[in-house]
Amino acid sequence: VAPAVLIDVLLVIAGVALVRALDGEQRGRPLALAGSLVGNVAIFVLPLTVNLFFAGRRAIEVFGLPRGPWSTPTFLGLLRGADGPFGNSWSGWLIPLVALAAVALARGDRAAVVRPLAGVATVSVVVAALVSRSWLGPFAPDIDALLALLGVVLAVLCAYTVSAIENDISSTNFGWHQIVAGLSIVALVGLTIPLLTSMGSGRFDLPSTASAESLATLTPTGAGNYRVLWLGDPAVLPIAGWNIQPGLSAATTMNGLPSGDTLFTSPNSGTTDTVLSDVALALHGQTIRLGALLATAGISSVVVMSAAAPVLAGVQTTPVHTPPATLTPALSRQTDLALTLSSPSVAVYANTAFHGVTFATVDALKPTPVFTNGTTSGTVPAGSTMSAAVAPAGAFALEVNGHPAPRSTDGGWWPRYRVAAANLSPTASLVLHQFPLNGLLAAFTLGLWSIVWLGFGMVARLEWVFTRPRPKIRRRKS
Repeated sequence: VAPAVLIDVLLVIAGVALVRALDGEQRGRPLALAGSLVGNVAIFVLPLTVNLFFAGRRAIEVFGLPRGPWSTPTFLGLLRGADGPFGNSWSGWLIPLVALAAVALARGDRAAVVRPLAGVATVSVVVAALVSRSWLGPFAPDIDALLALLGVVLAVLCAYTVSAIENDISSTNFGWHQIVAGLSIVALVGLTIPLLTSMGSGRFDLPSTASAESLATLTPTGAGNYRVLWLGDPAVLPIAGWNIQPGLSAATTMNGLPSGDTLFTSPNSGTTDTVLSDVALALHGQTIRLGALLATAGISSVVVMSAAAPVLAGVQTTPVHTPPATLTPALSRQTDLALTLSSPSVAVYANTAFHGVTFATVDALKPTPVFTNGTTSGTVPAGSTMSAAVAPAGAFALEVNGHPAPRSTDGGWWPRYRVAAANLSPTASLVLHQFPLNGLLAAFTLGLWSIVWLGFGMVARLEWVFTRPRPKIRRRKS
C-alpha cells in the first residue's frame, strides 16, 4: 500500500488542477510539480527505485495488483468509500451526502477550498472505478489506498459543511439553502448512531486477530528451514506478492509467517517466476505433481487466503475476497498436496514431496534434508550431490571442510554442489558472497536525508530544545 500513497498525492494534484482549469485559472504548473515530486521521492528512496528499475514488466505492480472482478466494490460502493461489509448500510450514504452539501453551501474563502477538494474526490472515485473494472490494464493502484484518500477528503468536506452552516447560511435568503442545511444537520446526527454502535466493541468492529496469525500447522518436522507459499487475492495476502492472474497473487515467506524482513517485497519477482509458472500449470490442468515442482524451491506448505482475518459469525466480521473458482479444484487434483486445514478464511495444503530448502541426493535416491538444525551449516553425506533452493546461484558457495565444493546450476536458477566421496564425516557450510549494493544505496539515502535534515535547520532547533537560554546581563547606569 505504501507506494500507492504516491498515486494519492498525484491524484490530489490532478484534482486541484482540473478544478482550476474549469474555473479558467492558469496558476501553477501541475505537471512540473508532479514531476518534481516523483523525482524527489525516487532519490530519497533510492534502494527501492533501483529495484523498481530492474523489475522490468513487473515494475508497475509495485503500486498494486489487480483484483478479480468478483471481489472489487461496485461503483455505488466506491461512492460511499465502502470495500467489504463496512459502510454498506444505509448510514454509508450520509457521509458523501453531507460532504456534497459543502459544495452547495460554502461561500467565499470556504468555497475556494471546497471546490478543489470536490475535484480530488471526483478524480479518486473515477480512478478507483477504472481500476476495479481493469480498464487501466496492468496499472492497478491499491483500491483501499484510493478509498483512504476519498475518506480523508469526505471528512474534510463534512467539516466545511458545518462551517458553511454556521457562517454562510445567514447571508442568504430563505430557500433551498436552509433546507439543505437542515437535512445536513439531521444526517450528521444520524452518523453518530453507527459510530456509537461500533465504539461498543472498543475496536470499532475491527478483527482482533489475523488469519495468518492463527495458523499453527506450517512448520514441518525435522526439515530445518522451509518456505511457505501464500496464494489469494492481493487484498487479503499478509505480504505483498506478485500477480499470477487478476484476483490471484502469490508470495513466499521463510520459516513461517511474514516478519519485518519481508515487509517490503521487491517488485522484481526474479527466480520466483518459476514458482508462479508452476502454479499457472496447475491452474490450467497441465500437472498433477505441483508439490514436486514447488519442493525444488523449498516450499513445505501452500496457504490459500480468502480473508485477512478469521470469519467468526456473531463475533467479528471481515471482508471476504475469494480466490478464482479454478484454484481450489486445481489444488485438489494434485497427488502430492494434502489438505490439512480448511475454514471460510483460509485453507492449508501440506506438500508431501517437501525435502527441505537444502537437501542431498546419494546415488539418485530420494532427496534427504540437510542442515535440519535451522542454520546453513552441518554435516552432509559423503559422495552426495547437495542442492539448495537459494538464488542467485552464483552468489552462494558451499564450503566442505573449509574448501569450496564444485558448483553447477540446475533448473536455471538453483545451485547444485558435489561433495567428494573421499571426505570422511564432511562438514559443510552455505556461504553468501555478494556485493552489498543495497547496503551502499541505503547509506547514500541516509546521507541525503542527513543533508536535508541539516538544511532545514533541525540541528539548530535541537540545540534550542536542549540548551538552556542564557540570562541577560543588565548593565547598570553609571
